[in-house]
Amino acid sequence: MNIISTQEIQNNLIETLTKVANNHEHIAIETSEHQKVYLIPAEDYLLLEKLREFEEEKIDLQIANERMNDPTQERVSFEQFFEELGLECEHL
Repeated sequence: MNIISTQEIQNNLIETLTKVANNHEHIAIETSEHQKVYLIPAEDYLLLEKLREFEEEKIDLQIANERMNDPTQERVSFEQFFEELGLECEHL
């Protein structure tokens, strides 16, 4: 991964964006405060988003499983659940 300064990105914006888009390079831009901002190709960003969503779903499933196995949780029927939401429950 290339690390460039904010000055370099200002001087070479088009070239840098082309490298990221066409050559699938990852580039870190280091600010004067030594913080980094990253440029990555769109495909990598979309993959990162999918991974984040997968992890969130995994956490949600873990919480749901813990609650389902918790004997102190109140149990309700589907009919009662939908009724409390003000919805009609269609039987399959």
